[in-house]
Amino acid sequence: LVVENQRSSSSCAGHSEALAFAHANFLSTGEVLRFSRRFSYLTSQSEGGYLGADQGTSINSTLEAATKYGCCLEEQCVFQEAYSTQIPKTAYEAAAKHKHFGPVNYDCRDWDVMLDWIADKRPVIIGTPWYSGQGQVRLVETKNSSSGSFLGWHARCLTGWDHYEKDLCPVVQNSHGENWGNHGRAIVTRDQWEFWRRNANFVALGFSRIDEVEPKRRSWKESKPGDTC
Repeated sequence: LVVENQRSSSSCAGHSEALAFAHANFLSTGEVLRFSRRFSYLTSQSEGGYLGADQGTSINSTLEAATKYGCCLEEQCVFQEAYSTQIPKTAYEAAAKHKHFGPVNYDCRDWDVMLDWIADKRPVIIGTPWYSGQGQVRLVETKNSSSGSFLGWHARCLTGWDHYEKDLCPVVQNSHGENWGNHGRAIVTRDQWEFWRRNANFVALGFSRIDEVEPKRRSWKESKPGDTC
């Protein structure tokens, strides 16, 4: 899955929602597609009552927007770092073909519930406090990473799992580009997760499934090693 960079925009929740769409679509079709971060951000803001300023949005509204509006592809509503509320009509029409199905408030804050959800190959969108120390994460994000200055709240997406010190742990994909973590991703340890859980504003919502994008037809004559046919 493509690692994006929100840069100076406060669109982390939109990035997370678009990534959840890409994750769900990839697992159904085997194709890596980029879903629109801008469409996800603005429709989530609309649902949450934040539309009109680049001030972020709530995690709950990402699932509500994904279910109500769906999401179009990146090229149908291109990401802009400069804030604008304009969405092409054609983007709404395209997004309506790819909506989220499932509960919009499936609570995955419990460690075991979260692991069961991602082990079932479904993403989880999280909203956590963000500290300056987390910008220095490389391979693993631990409780010690939550050090330094508090910078606000940040949305990200759990896209899978890995093993760390023999424990099964989620893998989080960030929207700070490939220079963060291990090429944009990091393993999250249980002590970091439990640190987040102690905060009443911590959110972790399970993303279910979507109407996937029909895979492109491929020719065996043009296939290359590693292609999905």
